[in-house]
Amino acid sequence: MRAALFWWLVLSILITSAAVGATFAVFGDDSWNHVATRVERFAGGLWADAWDDPVARERLATAMEVDLGTSVEVRDLGGTVLHAATRDCEGADQLIQVPRRGTVRVCMPRPSHGGVHLGALGVALIVLFSLSGLLARKLARPVRAVARVAERLAEGDLSARVGPRRDLRAEMGVLARTIDAMAERVEAQLRDQRELLATVSHELRTPLGHMRILVELARDGDLDERALEEFERELGEMDEMVGELLARSRLDFGNLQLSRVPLSDLAARALERQGLPAALLDSTTPGVAAVEATLVAQALANLLRNAERHGGGVTSLRVRAEADEVLLAVEDEGPGFDWPPAADSGRPAASPLRLGLALSQKIAEVHGGSLAVSRRQRGACVELRFPTPISEDGEISDADDTMGSQP
Repeated sequence: MRAALFWWLVLSILITSAAVGATFAVFGDDSWNHVATRVERFAGGLWADAWDDPVARERLATAMEVDLGTSVEVRDLGGTVLHAATRDCEGADQLIQVPRRGTVRVCMPRPSHGGVHLGALGVALIVLFSLSGLLARKLARPVRAVARVAERLAEGDLSARVGPRRDLRAEMGVLARTIDAMAERVEAQLRDQRELLATVSHELRTPLGHMRILVELARDGDLDERALEEFERELGEMDEMVGELLARSRLDFGNLQLSRVPLSDLAARALERQGLPAALLDSTTPGVAAVEATLVAQALANLLRNAERHGGGVTSLRVRAEADEVLLAVEDEGPGFDWPPAADSGRPAASPLRLGLALSQKIAEVHGGSLAVSRRQRGACVELRFPTPISEDGEISDADDTMGSQP
């Protein structure tokens, strides 16, 4: 790449030089011929005035030789030398015609700048070639660095990063940061998917094992009403896990369809789906937010299940409209926990509690909101916050909104 850039720059220099030379050749002024013609016209008049006076003629010839550095030879019409040249001519031989008197041959030395011009041109080309090499190296180095990282990512090394580099500026810097951000996002998505798949795979073994036992009982004719309820519960748990997988996939691909949703209605539906009493809902406002209802319902379901299974039961589901956001708070009676979890919290890194909270947090964040966990005197409080939509006239509106797609 560096060599290709260098030779392209060299070719550009040569083409430019050729174009400049051709322009001068076609449109340039022949300065030497122009000056010689003017000298001939001027000197012809002087010689015509001094020709008939030998002293004046000799003085003019000497003055031209001394003052102009020329060599002068004067002949009459018959070819007789009236003034001989003092030295051999090494320049341009200019013949001045003096009408009806004779000729004056003047040797005009050309300026000896040709070698200087060629030397200057050579120096200029050397400098341009050197600068072209440096420029090609400067341009190629960051491109090679970005290309190497792209190759490593293509080979599966998602830890590859361009990182901060002093030679990455302007467009290359933007490209490098974009590649790093893409790699970080892909790596995080794959890591989350692996953790979720590992946990779901582990958790599915339990209901699948129970279902095998229930199938054997059904074959033996020993499947009673209680066993059918157990069968239904196991199917429900498996459906929840599959729902989490689908929700995580939609988040990873950013496929959101937002609508203005009253979160109080969504909270009531979530309690109903989890089989919890409607009296747990504490809401004084519709709490309209611009969200995708199915994902928010998934987040609420995760929090409610966690509170039931790990927090001693749900005590309240609050919906509050604040300055520019809507708050959903699930309170329980458990011992409480820290979030984000500490490294030595004692819970597995991919426990259902953590994955459920992580999924709920991600759902809130993709909507521009947040998730927070706080301890109370008795139990924990998990809060989901979603931004309040602003109407076209700039006012916050939370009435008469449709639910959009229902969970």
